[in-house]
This record gives sequence, C-alpha cells and structure tokens, in this order.
Amino acid sequence: MLHSAPYITAGDSWLNGVCSTNGYTNYAAVTGTDTQNLLKAAECYWVAGAVVSIPPKDDFQAGPVRSFSVGAKDKVSLAEYFEKKVKELLNLAGFYFNKWEYTHSGGADYHPSGYDNTNVDLRYTGEDSAFDFMGGEQ
Repeated sequence: MLHSAPYITAGDSWLNGVCSTNGYTNYAAVTGTDTQNLLKAAECYWVAGAVVSIPPKDDFQAGPVRSFSVGAKDKVSLAEYFEKKVKELLNLAGFYFNKWEYTHSGGADYHPSGYDNTNVDLRYTGEDSAFDFMGGEQ
C-alpha cells in the first residue's frame, strides 16, 4: 500500500509543502544528503500514518481463511507514533512541522464615541472612583 501511486504522490506533495514552509521551494532545493535522507524518512512515516488512518474493516472468515483487522484504538496509537516519528525526523533535519503565524486587528472604529472598548484593560482610576471593568473612557 505504501508504494501505491496515491500515497507516493500525496507523500511527495506533503514533503514539498514542508520544505516550502521551511523556506525551500521544494524538496529538490534542499541541500545535504543527510538532511534529504531525514526528510525522506519523515515522508515514509507520514505516508505510513496516512495508511494506518484508514478506518478498520470488519473481520471475516471464509472457510479456512480468516482476516482480523487492526482495531481502532490500535490504529490511533500507531498514527500517533508515526506523527511523533515524523516530528522527530524533521527536528533532526532542522525543519519544523508547523509554522504558526499570528495577526491582530483593532482600532477606534468599534465604538460610536471613537473609543475602542472591545479590548478590556481593567484599570483602577483611584480611591474616589469605582473600579471600571470596561476600562473606562476617562
């Protein structure tokens, strides 16, 4: 199954995506034999995880032939193991599995008065004034 065309294509595309996330145009742009070997090993584990994630089939028996599938709990355990190995190999190659980015937005256009009271800052203005949970407009 691992050598079938859908998994090889998906694995190669995944690996190119990982390389792109890490600043390379694709896998071919990565230099260093050891790095390339670690990345290919990570791809193999990723593909193995994809195969293991296929839902289990029912057990059957036809005459003397019996088939027992791997149970769902075992499949989850195997998939988690494969993902762990993928991350370990990528880490050894100096690559990361996910790239997290964040952004924020805001401004004075959320409130009719021109103040942005959507961000709570919880400030205390003094002994003579009540504590304002909304930050106040003083």
